[in-house]
Amino acid sequence: EANVPSYWRGTPAQMARLTQLASTVINRNDRSATVVSPALATRLTGQRAWLRTFYATRVGGKRVAAYVDAVSLNLYPSPSGGPESSMTLLAASRIMLRAAGVRKPIWNTEINYGLLGGSTAKKVTADRAAGYVSRTLILNAAAGVKRLYWYAWDLQKLANTTLSSPNGTTLTKAGTAWTTTRGWLLGAKVSACTSDSRGPSAVGSRRSGACRP
Repeated sequence: EANVPSYWRGTPAQMARLTQLASTVINRNDRSATVVSPALATRLTGQRAWLRTFYATRVGGKRVAAYVDAVSLNLYPSPSGGPESSMTLLAASRIMLRAAGVRKPIWNTEINYGLLGGSTAKKVTADRAAGYVSRTLILNAAAGVKRLYWYAWDLQKLANTTLSSPNGTTLTKAGTAWTTTRGWLLGAKVSACTSDSRGPSAVGSRRSGACRP
């Protein structure tokens, strides 16, 4: 997360130069590789401003997005937020990306809920956690996000939605929701049928042709 000072203290221009160098080396060795941009946090206004400055930066006569195949965003909402709040961050980040002329696929490379910056997250019920997972997958698919990665499969306490039990192998309700919802979505084209200020409230798929809440 290059726009989080505890992880990176350089400038957006320096990170753009590093991105160009990494892309050049990767493509020189494997032209079929997918080059993903540095992961950027999106929760705070300042983080999104950093995002815009980074993607507006030119290196070697090109904007930095020319050197990547996908844009990596970490769409954690505030500790009290849920999947719909995360989609609000996605929409705000897309405004920044459009302002910088970026049209690359978006990957949601980290997502979970209740993160407090290192402290133990406030617990939610197993049913709520399962709902978070299903809504996250469906809303991201409806919003055109190309890949989504949960942080993390075996994460305990730092966030409030765990996919596995402390033994690391037994699925929680949220873990079952992941596998079930993923099965619904594979091979389906998801689109928003109705929406409100928080995002889609019902979705349809090419497979079913019907809207579901």
